[in-house]
Amino acid sequence: MSGSSKKLADRASMVPTSTVLIEAQNKAGQVAQAKTAPGQMMAFMAKESAALKENEALKAENQALKSSEISLESISEVKGRRRNLSPEKYAELVENLRNNPLATPITVRSLGGGKFELISGHNRLHAFRDLGRATIPAAVVDFDDVGAIKGAFYANLISDTLPDYEKFRGFKQIMAHTGQTQTEAAKEAGISTSAMSQIMEFDKLPKEAIELISKRPDAVSYSAIVKLKNLPGMLEGIKALVEAKATLGEAIALASEIKDKPVAAKPVPLVIKNGRERVAEIVRRDGLVSVKFKDSSLASSLVVEIEKLIRSHIKE
Repeated sequence: MSGSSKKLADRASMVPTSTVLIEAQNKAGQVAQAKTAPGQMMAFMAKESAALKENEALKAENQALKSSEISLESISEVKGRRRNLSPEKYAELVENLRNNPLATPITVRSLGGGKFELISGHNRLHAFRDLGRATIPAAVVDFDDVGAIKGAFYANLISDTLPDYEKFRGFKQIMAHTGQTQTEAAKEAGISTSAMSQIMEFDKLPKEAIELISKRPDAVSYSAIVKLKNLPGMLEGIKALVEAKATLGEAIALASEIKDKPVAAKPVPLVIKNGRERVAEIVRRDGLVSVKFKDSSLASSLVVEIEKLIRSHIKE
């Protein structure tokens, strides 16, 4: 080895190994950073572009929703879906919409040919009609027949003001179309089975009671039904509530006071015989007297005699 080479080797041996490694790593890092910086920039720009497109899509969707105006004449309703509002509440809704824009669009599904079926927002639609409006903001959803039934009901179910009877009617309709049990319907709706059992108490009422309640569902709650259903004057109590003639306490008192109507005794017919042969049967009920003859020809011949008998009593 020459003298100069030996000096270089001695100097190299004096540099710590760790220093050499650090310098090597720093140089490698600089090279790697130089190589990946454009890639990192491209990835960042791609993410920014995707986020921008998503934001623009949301803006466009919201704008489309805001500007979706549907002709009132193109919207049809299914009987029984509209939630009953009291005249006072409906009048408030009309006046509100007269002076303010519709905050929540109605929901419809397309029937094709520019026609739509109303899913939710029945009272809002009627208010627009009463105000003489030609169009209404609407959101179009993709529902089949069963989905439309569920959508219409569940849109109202989440409202605290939906009467218990309307809940009963909605669940009955859903179970009839889907074949679901009460338990299955309750699970799907997100309510407890005990709450469902309470709602279905209306199913135990006679037809006359249901007809009364349907006139004003908000007047008769589940708790009112429980307190009235076993009283002799249940129908009178329900009628008093529907007609707003009594509080619940007064309706219960009224239903408790009314006694069951006595069953009228069945009239016993008077049988007229000729020997063992039955000739006629006379039945008297209040002011009615009926005579049934075995031989119709005998009935015809006796009509004149019966008339004479009656007239003779009138003269007396």
